Amino acid sequence: MMSREEKSILFDNSVPMVDAWEAFASPENRKALANAKGGLAAFSEFVKNADYTEVTSAITGVFNVTISELQKRNSIIRQMKEDILDQLYNEDLIALAIRVRPSKSYYPVKIDADFFEDAQADWVRSTLEGLGRLYANVRIYDPRAAAAMIPAKPRKGSVDLIEGAIADLKSSVPDFCNLPRKSACQMIREKLGNSEISGNGLSDKNLSKRIIAICGPRGITK
Repeated sequence: MMSREEKSILFDNSVPMVDAWEAFASPENRKALANAKGGLAAFSEFVKNADYTEVTSAITGVFNVTISELQKRNSIIRQMKEDILDQLYNEDLIALAIRVRPSKSYYPVKIDADFFEDAQADWVRSTLEGLGRLYANVRIYDPRAAAAMIPAKPRKGSVDLIEGAIADLKSSVPDFCNLPRKSACQMIREKLGNSEISGNGLSDKNLSKRIIAICGPRGITK
């Protein structure tokens, strides 16, 4: 199970839903879309070579070429978006988002794969809705690339990991070093995404030593 910190890292490095349909497209769909975009050049070529002695015919021809190319391109894009939703349903891709309904989440949450069976997607706004739920700021990533997106970290409870968390809290929470010991230790455990378990190095006593090492002997109170 991912910690809150790992989800936040993945969220920051994932592709916004508005761009995902093209970013995760298959080579075949990319080629089809590129050809469709190139097909719009036919419109310019038609206008350049049209026989304007027959005005009505020329206008009709321009209209037909434009509509045909736009329909072709839109059809390909619709298929690319459907493919992304299928991949999310099959967990070939993973979506993270801020939950708006039924309850507000203040950190990114993983969207369950089953949700995508009937999800309504707004690709422009990067939102998903269905089953009484609404997600905003949807971002998508390939789980096969997840390991490379999250920096390697030491074993949970190790000195390096604990001191790294304390240094981060010292930077982000101005009065961290002056907080009561129990409050500071609990913040460190939450930062690491772990609770205190015997032998994991996250007891108040052990964390207090690490706080003193970084904040100084006066940087901890009872």
